[in-house]
Amino acid sequence: MGIAAKRMSNLINSLLHAARLEGGDITPHKNPVNLTSVIAELGEDLRSLGKDKKLSCTITVPHKKVEIETDSVLLHVVIKNLFSNAIKYTPEGGAVSVNMTVSDTGVGVPKADQKKSL
Repeated sequence: MGIAAKRMSNLINSLLHAARLEGGDITPHKNPVNLTSVIAELGEDLRSLGKDKKLSCTITVPHKKVEIETDSVLLHVVIKNLFSNAIKYTPEGGAVSVNMTVSDTGVGVPKADQKKSL
């Protein structure tokens, strides 16, 4: 499968899972997931999205494997959402950095809305 087709497939799966989450119709399936690999892989998508806004995107992951027990598909959806929000709310020419956490130079979540995002 080509890169564009793989990204489209991932996007469709992400949208389907997001819709199921919204409707409460999803059951997580836990399995061992290499978080380091997931962050590094999705970091390439982050860099690609950031180019349009001339953002500096830095992804730093440890050299060793960091394995967690979680649903890999849902983890991808959550991380893609974090990355997407970082790109969306960071002004052109800003910076987004990922160091097994996500930070950016955007406006942030207003205090009144912070409880909603949990």
